[in-house]
Amino acid sequence: MPKISIITVNKDNAVGLKKTIDSIVNQTYTDYEWIVIDAASKDGSVDLIKQYEHHISYWVSEPDGGIYAGMNKGILKATGEYLFFLNSGDVFADEHVLQHIHEEKINADIVIG
Repeated sequence: MPKISIITVNKDNAVGLKKTIDSIVNQTYTDYEWIVIDAASKDGSVDLIKQYEHHISYWVSEPDGGIYAGMNKGILKATGEYLFFLNSGDVFADEHVLQHIHEEKINADIVIG
């Protein structure tokens, strides 16, 4: 079971999604699961998701009830010990963020950074 489940929610934000994708796939630590929940985008987001689906553990593109409904879908699919929400357009500070998280001896229910 991966320690970290990354959940990305997207709707019609292919430009932002590409930034998020680059940020995730360039991480030096790769033992994570990545879940992408797309709300039936019509702007090319699905094509972008398909292009990178070998990095994605689970993805779906279907209408939903908004960002929180998408997050809840992601939570239901997640198997990691910790959930990390990195939505479309969000990026990690650098390519070592997940490595640093992995190296920490975390004993907490919630971690904020």
